[in-house]
Amino acid sequence: MEITLQKEKESCLYNWQIEKNIVEKIEVDKDYKYLIDTTSNKIIVVTEGSVEVCFDNTKPCFIQEAEMFYVGLGVHLRVTSKTNAVFYIFRLRVKMELCNCFPLVKLTHYLERNKDVKELVENSTQLYVLPVLPEILASLILLKTFIDSKLNCNYFFDIKINELLFAIGKLYDHKQQALFFKDLISSDMSFSEQIKENALKYKTVSELAESMNYTISGFEKRFKRTFNTTPRQWIKQKKAEKIYYDLTMTDICLKEIIDNHGFKSDSYFNEFCKTHFGISPGKIRKNRSLKE
Repeated sequence: MEITLQKEKESCLYNWQIEKNIVEKIEVDKDYKYLIDTTSNKIIVVTEGSVEVCFDNTKPCFIQEAEMFYVGLGVHLRVTSKTNAVFYIFRLRVKMELCNCFPLVKLTHYLERNKDVKELVENSTQLYVLPVLPEILASLILLKTFIDSKLNCNYFFDIKINELLFAIGKLYDHKQQALFFKDLISSDMSFSEQIKENALKYKTVSELAESMNYTISGFEKRFKRTFNTTPRQWIKQKKAEKIYYDLTMTDICLKEIIDNHGFKSDSYFNEFCKTHFGISPGKIRKNRSLKE
């Protein structure tokens, strides 16, 4: 039984696609200095103790228990614990929505209608700290249980990230949301929204760039600045995720999956699956059948 579970874990999409867990619980002693990676947008929630936060050109900011803040992609962040402390790092995916009816991009429209808030956002150079409301603290109890039990799964963590974003969308007003996400909404959101909507509609990066009226060099530079990766790598990752979903969650036949994703032959498709998932598409389907 244990061997079977280990094999399932090794072939799981959410085990191979990200080396680092997208949600982490960090426990530190007093005066411990912790450097946080620069490779993603993050929300950091302090649940116990207090910490001093320093990043880039800002003055140190003290974050107390039951407070949270947002830090953007590429920012070098150092957290120094002033007491024994516990905090959670939520690494945010590309898709950013506070709920289905209010994607973050709408905050830019809100700012256009509220010039006073827009001025605050544009002139603010310090962290904007939100109090962590009881509803959010309660939702972290299950998360803590999973992490402490070493049941780390990025599928589950995706759910917890969406849950946190939903709570921010429902429990705080638009002014608080705009100030909290000020670094994100002032970046290239319209471009990223276009990419997410259209990336898999085109076979090549050059076709996607042309559809958005870019030269290939200009497109690649803007893409790298927005997503912190190359368009080829990002699209290949999204393609792999869609293929894995088709193999494990649908009854679409292998030939149709091959055709839908533009593979020239069965052998190219098999090689793609072995490279990205570690096993052949047939074995992925067989493993799914065994689970059912």
